[in-house]
Amino acid sequence: MSNDKNGADSTEENLEEGENLEENTSEEKEDSSELESKFEDQKKRAEKAEKKLEELRTRLSSNEDDEQESEKDTLKDDRGGLTKDEAKLYARGLSDEEIDKADKIAQVEGISLMEAVDNDIFVTWKEKNDKEEKDQQASIGASKGSGSQKKGKNVSDSGLSTEEHKALARKRMGL
Repeated sequence: MSNDKNGADSTEENLEEGENLEENTSEEKEDSSELESKFEDQKKRAEKAEKKLEELRTRLSSNEDDEQESEKDTLKDDRGGLTKDEAKLYARGLSDEEIDKADKIAQVEGISLMEAVDNDIFVTWKEKNDKEEKDQQASIGASKGSGSQKKGKNVSDSGLSTEEHKALARKRMGL
């Protein structure tokens, strides 16, 4: 009988434990579904924040490009489209190509346009460019039908040194 009593007690205990387990399981299911819901909400918020961050980065990079272009535009004077430095360089006889090259050097070196013209890089480039132009002009021959030939130096030619001028005068006079 005591076994029956013990058996009944253990059965009751097992039933109570079973009910407790069912309650715990249902609470865990509610907690689990609540956590999954929170996780999904956080995931959506994170995706939304990442999209917004990407949009901001895109907008920032396009704004930087626009600012660089507008900076170049604001450097130009509205009256003639030239900066003061560019006007000075044109007055010194520099070509568009030379001023563009000086501008690029100024931007890379982080110096002013006027300083760039005196920079070794620009001076070397200009000397090389001038030499190439001079060589190209010298190699251009007259057309076959022109009949014009290059004449020798004349006393009236400009750019002669004093000695050359005297030598040509003597030659002309037969001395």
